Amino acid sequence: DRPGGGWWWERTNTPDGVLSKVTVLCGATPGRHFVQFFEGGTEVYEESDFDVAALFVKVAGAHSARRFSMPTAEHCDEEALREAVAPVHFWVNGVAPGSLVLV
Repeated sequence: DRPGGGWWWERTNTPDGVLSKVTVLCGATPGRHFVQFFEGGTEVYEESDFDVAALFVKVAGAHSARRFSMPTAEHCDEEALREAVAPVHFWVNGVAPGSLVLV
């Protein structure tokens, strides 16, 4: 949803019919990296100070978050990228259609 001129935001319906906000926060500065997933105002996943380039994903609800390592810019060629995204494709194939995915 996007109210007139406002920020984009997403929401999901919970099993009890209550609307719940989901949020992804991430950032990086020299020496500090972090990613956090929130559902309904509660932090459900957090990882910080990891040493690799990565893609973090989670299906909203009672599901585990996943971290997929990605090649760094210095080590990224077509083959390295293909190998890195293969497990992502496998994971995506297991996600139910219509699911809300945090990335």
